[in-house]
Amino acid sequence: MTSWTRKHYRDVAVLGIYCVLTIAMTWPLPAQMPTHLAGDDVDVLINPWADWWTKKVLTENLDFYRTDHMFYPQGTSLVFHSFSHVNTVISLLLTPLVGHFTAYNLAILLTYVLSGFGMYLLANHLTGCRPAAFVAGVVFAFHPYHLFQSSHPVLVTTQFVPLFALALARTIHTSGVERIKQTLLAALWFLLTALSSWHLMLMLAGWTALYLLYDLLFERASWTPGVFRHLILLVIIVVLGITPFLWPVVRELLASGASYMTVSVEEGRGNDLLSFFIPNRLHPVFGPLVLEINSRIGYTRNLPAYLGYAALGLAVAGVASARRRTRFWWLTGLVFFALSLGSQVRWEGDTLCTFDLPWAVPIIGVLRHPLRLNSLTFLSLAVLVGFGSRWLYGRLASRGRPLAYLALGLWTGFLLFEYWVFPFPTTEPSYSPFLYQLAQEEGDFAVADFPVGRQEAKYYLFFQTIHGKKIVDGVVSRTPDDAYDFIDADPLLGPLVNENVPTQYLEERLAVLAAHDIRYIILHKRFFDSARMENWQKWLVSFPPPFYEDEMVIVYRTAPALKTELLREESVRRLDAQLGDQIHLRGYRSSSSELAAGDTLTVTLFWQLDGRLTANEDYHVFVHLLNEGQLAAQCDGVPVQGERPTWSWWDGEVIQDEYVLVTDSELLAGAYTLSVGMYELSTGVRLPAVGPAGEHLPNDSIPLLEIQVTGGNE
Repeated sequence: MTSWTRKHYRDVAVLGIYCVLTIAMTWPLPAQMPTHLAGDDVDVLINPWADWWTKKVLTENLDFYRTDHMFYPQGTSLVFHSFSHVNTVISLLLTPLVGHFTAYNLAILLTYVLSGFGMYLLANHLTGCRPAAFVAGVVFAFHPYHLFQSSHPVLVTTQFVPLFALALARTIHTSGVERIKQTLLAALWFLLTALSSWHLMLMLAGWTALYLLYDLLFERASWTPGVFRHLILLVIIVVLGITPFLWPVVRELLASGASYMTVSVEEGRGNDLLSFFIPNRLHPVFGPLVLEINSRIGYTRNLPAYLGYAALGLAVAGVASARRRTRFWWLTGLVFFALSLGSQVRWEGDTLCTFDLPWAVPIIGVLRHPLRLNSLTFLSLAVLVGFGSRWLYGRLASRGRPLAYLALGLWTGFLLFEYWVFPFPTTEPSYSPFLYQLAQEEGDFAVADFPVGRQEAKYYLFFQTIHGKKIVDGVVSRTPDDAYDFIDADPLLGPLVNENVPTQYLEERLAVLAAHDIRYIILHKRFFDSARMENWQKWLVSFPPPFYEDEMVIVYRTAPALKTELLREESVRRLDAQLGDQIHLRGYRSSSSELAAGDTLTVTLFWQLDGRLTANEDYHVFVHLLNEGQLAAQCDGVPVQGERPTWSWWDGEVIQDEYVLVTDSELLAGAYTLSVGMYELSTGVRLPAVGPAGEHLPNDSIPLLEIQVTGGNE
């Protein structure tokens, strides 16, 4: 076996160990892949939506960066939404094989495996010691901040960062064909980072600037000729690669100014200093011991920056044993440590300074939360741990390699124990069976979910991946200023947002929503405590009865059910005649085809409207009994006893309408024709009647059937 083959077998073995460690460090997720999602932050619910939307765009040829599937009907820009295209591609490719949840989770788990392996390759290049490089990979893959970021593919996908750093270093310090190869690899890793996360791309760009500046000032003598040409080539490839994705952002900024991109300093969350030194809240041993302290450091307990004392010990040893070679790494580690603190320095929740740190505004404006720079802090820490592990391995290897491996193994075990998060955060989505019923309903329409809000809408986006209908609420990473304009202006939705349910003109307000193809209002019980739910139910007394209700949702229709199943009843005689341009008579039912003079005849009509009528189009119905053109009996009336005038009918709705004719006791016996029609109330003008073959019907009335009258005068 050649040395090259042995080296690559060792690398494959290392990759396999990272796979095993990933399963162990993310347990019980590997046993819950088809039913749970990685991460317990509510943000995890919007990630399957990104996969769903990408697939929809590709299969239906939609505009990727503009949609009315959320914030319907006005729609919104998706330019600043947090897509992680690399993870989406992996998920979509695997979904046909293993299902969506499993595919999504595999993409997340892969970030841990490859982050460890990428750092292993970088640390091996820097230290020249594979066992030490393995420990460095463990730090970068499994530090608690990385484990807790499983809810955010745009932040957990760090595997390309060390690979880029490795390729960049080799681009600067090699020559010939190898340099061209490394330049292309550096471009590839940077582009994959950009396609995984704009956040990580910007952080990596900042790190690259620091690296090049440091190397130019302190390592310029080791640069080989032609470096600048290849760096320019690298920049050109990267710019060309990201331009198709960057141009929509530039276009949005130029077109609108994108004022909604601005984030106030108060919104940006930074690390509490204590969070670097306190074990995570889910540690099975240390977590309960530091529960009270973690509760005092605020939000950062949810994304712990715990460095680990085993890692810090090795990092200090690494700096002491290789000062010159570690100088860039501990300097940048301190820089990103400081920048991640946010606008003010805090210790155990208390502010230690009364002024905003000068770098806070630009960092918060771009990244929103400075603590996201933890990824670069741990990049530096992992490299320093690699140098410290090399020192430890070297000290013990002279006494025998087994002893050196044992020492590193024990130290790595303690390091993993410090970083342990158990149980690994997961989410099991729960939802109403109504979503599947909604998915089967035909038509391109929308639903209005309540309550409205950024956090609640993350659930609604997930639900949309099941039912596929448009939603009135929504959430994007940077919400446009006008996103809620329709909701605020609507005479029903606006008051509902403020829990001020209107009781006047409710039918008209529902009609406005129905006219916008918003078919359902869905009240989600999960967001209401018992008192609030009771108040809502009191307010909703004025609404029509719920269309659907279970333990999770209450659903109201904005328009009545179409009731097309009425036409399938055996007693209904079907026909297809038309009055005017929009009103169809689809069928009828008669109480009898024979009657004696003086009897009553009940006729049930089944109307269906094509489109919508205005309030001015108010038509009445006439039912006539004719004998050779002479009117023998008649009945006029407003449809459905006045409860459903024609202007209130919905597109496609089947209206059941009943009339009673009373015949004269002196009515002559013989054959009579029953016919119906409509006329405009104010003018008396009849709507033209058209038969099934498109023929105009005489007297602007539709003949239904022949009625045989007996008795009376012969």
